[in-house]
Amino acid sequence: MMRKKTKNPELLAPAGSPSCALAAFEAGADAIYAGLSKFNARERGENFTAPVMAQIVDYAHKLGRRVYVTLNTLIKETELPEVAQILAELEEIAPDGVLVQDLGVLRMAREYFPSLVLHGSTQMGFHNAPGLKIAEELGLKDVKVIAGAGDNAAAAVGTGVVGEGGCNISLGTSGTLFV
Repeated sequence: MMRKKTKNPELLAPAGSPSCALAAFEAGADAIYAGLSKFNARERGENFTAPVMAQIVDYAHKLGRRVYVTLNTLIKETELPEVAQILAELEEIAPDGVLVQDLGVLRMAREYFPSLVLHGSTQMGFHNAPGLKIAEELGLKDVKVIAGAGDNAAAAVGTGVVGEGGCNISLGTSGTLFV
């Protein structure tokens, strides 16, 4: 009988500023998620410019850590050209993943920026087996699931509905921390 490989959980912490990113890594976070100045669910924070994000990604990779960039708001039609520019910048920065909410952004990224690794943000609302199956079909590498949906997500993994095709599930544990 073949046993499934188990992975150690990844401690994923929010970083609303460069100093928070550095503090998270210093405190032992395996990864951070952070946004640029626009189109992320925490726009009111300090956030990152593209050049500073590039520096943080380089620093994290030297430590063997990961950086996920949030592009997780709904996008208006008039904002699509600006989002395309951001996706082009992110393709050059090469973060470990981009957390998305908007299906139009997901499609744009898949079609024009195929090297970007896409993750489903909690804002996408995945919380049960059929939804997580759709996430896999969309080609999402990881789905962030809110803590209250943890039992449903765990059941989906346990029944084999998800997890075989490469879609990971990150469960929110405490506020904004994920494993």
